[in-house]
Amino acid sequence: MAKTKKGSNAQFTGAQLGLTIIGDHCYAFSGSYGMNTSAQTLLEFSTGKGYISATVGCCGAVNPASIGAGSIGLFRIYLNGITVAQVKIGSSDEAQPTVSEQTIIIPPLTTVKVDYKDVSTNAAYKVQAYVTGKVYA
Repeated sequence: MAKTKKGSNAQFTGAQLGLTIIGDHCYAFSGSYGMNTSAQTLLEFSTGKGYISATVGCCGAVNPASIGAGSIGLFRIYLNGITVAQVKIGSSDEAQPTVSEQTIIIPPLTTVKVDYKDVSTNAAYKVQAYVTGKVYA
């Protein structure tokens, strides 16, 4: 379930799988994950009784020590176990975008999952996901 925060308790304390709600806004930041050819869950949370107008984003794999190199991966969004979006992301010389943002409506009482799988197993490459949005009662 999402964590509701107000006032001084609303400070950002770090990346996590879950969703944080501040007033009528919400956010989730996954932090950085190393590459894996198996799907990795970057974010996973359940929503409350309100619906959310959200932007779900994924930043493609980049090696901070060698930013000229890149990789190719698949970013997916699930609502209650059903795939609602999947986007190929490329941080190499491919023609795919390096960042993908999907605008979606998240229904009430929904389990949201964002995962990513890559063609590389190089843990030096890092990927991140995020959600920002507004909650409507």
